[in-house]
Amino acid sequence: MATDGLSPEQKEMISNLHKSCVAETSVSEELIAAAAKGNFAEDKPLKCYMKCLLTSIGVMEEDGSMDFDAYMEMLPPQYKKWGEKVEAKCKDVAPPEGDACETAFKINKCSYEADPEVSKLKHHSFNDLLRFV
Repeated sequence: MATDGLSPEQKEMISNLHKSCVAETSVSEELIAAAAKGNFAEDKPLKCYMKCLLTSIGVMEEDGSMDFDAYMEMLPPQYKKWGEKVEAKCKDVAPPEGDACETAFKINKCSYEADPEVSKLKHHSFNDLLRFV
């Protein structure tokens, strides 16, 4: 999510969510930063961090099913076209039996691959927000 247009309350919520999901999963910040640049490590804590974020914001169910309508509603206007690409490319990423962490990982990787340049900007801005809030 970009920092543009976010209220102080939204920035605080994102920062708290990040901290909570890091604490819950014990993921390393280095792996999060690498994923933001397109380097998705096969790491269970990273995968579960992604699930934690998606379920916490209400766009993924505990079973790994995605609510793309909710996802699209949450995107800032400047990312709507990118979100449409993500939905078209990633909506059929089926949850593996019983592993929502793996599904969240696949969704994140797929969304990055839908448009890497926009994804880099989006994730770079999000990571900057988390560092400086």
